[in-house]
Amino acid sequence: MRKKTFASYLKYQAKLHPSMTAQDAVKLCFQAAFGAEHLLTDPVQARAALLAEFARILPRRIEVFEPISTTYSRCNLAAWKYWQLPPEWLFQIFWHSASEKEEQAEPLFREYLQIVTVCAEKGVLPFDSGEWRSYLDHYLAGGVRPLHHSAPYRLREQPAYRVIKREYERLVPVLRTQIKL
Repeated sequence: MRKKTFASYLKYQAKLHPSMTAQDAVKLCFQAAFGAEHLLTDPVQARAALLAEFARILPRRIEVFEPISTTYSRCNLAAWKYWQLPPEWLFQIFWHSASEKEEQAEPLFREYLQIVTVCAEKGVLPFDSGEWRSYLDHYLAGGVRPLHHSAPYRLREQPAYRVIKREYERLVPVLRTQIKL
């Protein structure tokens, strides 16, 4: 069941963000399995970073929540700002999401990587299986670790979000976009 579900989230992200590269797919798998726990080593710094990024971002009427797995979503700062919601609310949701450690995150991450392999082989992603395998081998040689979005993705997509647990989306139900996967 999980494989089919994650493949749906992956395809949705590829459709929503057509500049996704192999690097961005690894980042998606990492976030979908681990959440954002690696970002909260210093809560004061994490809060300051969110507030600074929130101050710079222009409001946009886009989806507030982009689900990336059954557990996590990316919460878009531009949409949060568009709806004039306090950034402190988002920080609290982010804080609680990242504070909860995921059991079995690394095996889940590796399972998600295999799902990307299958999807790349089927040609349903914006990169081919050769590019995927090459990047994945390079990435895994350095060990499992968080990474940034690729330069093309950052340039075209201008990502500004925080990874949150989907269960917290219900705290802002008026904004929740129902996505048919």
